[in-house]
Amino acid sequence: MKLIEISKYIGSGLVMNRYQAKSEKEIINRYRVLTIKSLDSVGSIDETELEDFSAGRDIPEKYIAKAGDVFIRNSFPFTSGYIKSHSDYHLIISSNFTVIRPMEDRILPAYLSIYLNSIQMQDYFNRVTSPSSMKFIKAETIKQLELDLMILDKQQDVIKLFSIMQEELTLMKDIFTKKDILYRKMINELIGGRNVR
Repeated sequence: MKLIEISKYIGSGLVMNRYQAKSEKEIINRYRVLTIKSLDSVGSIDETELEDFSAGRDIPEKYIAKAGDVFIRNSFPFTSGYIKSHSDYHLIISSNFTVIRPMEDRILPAYLSIYLNSIQMQDYFNRVTSPSSMKFIKAETIKQLELDLMILDKQQDVIKLFSIMQEELTLMKDIFTKKDILYRKMINELIGGRNVR
């Protein structure tokens, strides 16, 4: 089944400079913008890295992020994420991404994001992009993706397993950081009082 067949919308993010206010007087609305910097390697949004944007024109609804929207970076490494819930600020997804609004009765947003980040999909994206130094994937390629669709209960199982994996990885990183600090302190105490000649 093609992704376009189980999506309400698939299209590019907003080209920002077309809507940018040129002066303070022209501002009609303020937004936050999802950019490449605001996305980590597993598709989580770092809200501290969202950029501010002042619009001088009305922005069409299709460009304003909604809960359940999935997005995928158009350039390597093709990281995907999704909007977990509607937040207090207006969020716009920039043209660095393709936006996917899945039919949630067919495919869950979290599952689609995990699927797009899978090794198989990343290999596929690398194969279908042009062999240039700047690998880029088009929205049309995303629309035509063939998916083997699981029932929603199985999708939920994948989401739960991914969540457990992320929790464990976070704990392991925390343990690594704490042990690194501990060992550096121990080494420093062992060599600390000696003069270097």
